[in-house]
Amino acid sequence: ILSSLVRGIFAKMSTAFVGNDPTTFVIACSVVSLIWAGVQFGIISKTSVTDTNDESSALKGKNSSRKEMQLLREVYEAISDGAEAFLYAEYSICAVFVAIFAVIIFLLISWSQNNTLGFLTATSFVLGAITSIVSGYIGMRVAVYSNVRTTINAQRPGWVDCFNTAFRAGSVMGFALSGLGILVLYMILMVYMQMFDQEDWILMMDCVS
Repeated sequence: ILSSLVRGIFAKMSTAFVGNDPTTFVIACSVVSLIWAGVQFGIISKTSVTDTNDESSALKGKNSSRKEMQLLREVYEAISDGAEAFLYAEYSICAVFVAIFAVIIFLLISWSQNNTLGFLTATSFVLGAITSIVSGYIGMRVAVYSNVRTTINAQRPGWVDCFNTAFRAGSVMGFALSGLGILVLYMILMVYMQMFDQEDWILMMDCVS
């Protein structure tokens, strides 16, 4: 009953905001999600990692010295370089994997169905892989970027600043990845819908999935 009630409320809200046009609603939600992720990232960025005399941005909670701040930056830069190298190595392998399996998918679907379905299925696979790769890159970079700022805020009295920084970092990844994933998936569906009759939409979903 509760689930039906929630779905009913959601349906009425979506109808009230965008009428009967699901495209506007989906794209609007995706864009809002990406914008909100950017807003949270902007708040995280206000924590400075540079030496400064400003007590609001320097490590003043425990009277950290300039030397400690320099060490923190060196560790941060080393982790950042390591993360970048890891992503480059990982995605180099992923690119080969995606290319090989895209060809395999195309050949198998073309053999069992036809070339058009093989091409569309392989295209969906490649787009999904690219979206996943972009999402992974965003997640890794945001995590590294935010960890050092969480450490800085942990030096201040209380736990609120460091908790909020870590929480906002998670929200950046969550909202950015969700918004990006929904947007790419919906755009694929919109394009594929033009290529299939309505009675063949189950086949279309097979290509997408």
